[in-house]
Amino acid sequence: TFMAITVIINNWFIKNNGLVMGITMSTSSLVGIVANPAVNWVIEHFGWRIAYAGMGVLILCTIPLVWIFIRMYPDQKGTIAWGEEELPEPEVQTTITHHKPMEEQKIDLRHPALLSILAFVFVLPLANSHSGYFQNVALSYGFSAALGASMISASLAGEFIGKLGIGWL
Repeated sequence: TFMAITVIINNWFIKNNGLVMGITMSTSSLVGIVANPAVNWVIEHFGWRIAYAGMGVLILCTIPLVWIFIRMYPDQKGTIAWGEEELPEPEVQTTITHHKPMEEQKIDLRHPALLSILAFVFVLPLANSHSGYFQNVALSYGFSAALGASMISASLAGEFIGKLGIGWL
């Protein structure tokens, strides 16, 4: 789903694309901040079956809204992308540029952009996977599941701020 969201955002927003991407991606953390304690409360008071059924109903209720309101391209809604009117007219290219065949192109394995992407791909699972253990850790030390859910929410609050910050940059 994140791939589809990024494609739709790129189609709909030309101006401030990174900021819109940061806001959109941070909503998953924002929802998690609220949902973790709420679902934990439902589990404690009504059981896990009711909690899971409620989440399923909520997800099923959002599907028609997506079908109704979300379109891949702005022209499907009779509008233009935000910032499209500010684009300069494209220049007509009169010369033909020749690119090297793929076999002749070299990849610089020491390029900072490539190293940054590899570091991000390595660190991301480390940063995201730890919060799933907070509830079990809290329970193993004799604390309540509600404290574990609060710890997960605190972790997601950090993710929320980080995603907004990256989008702002």
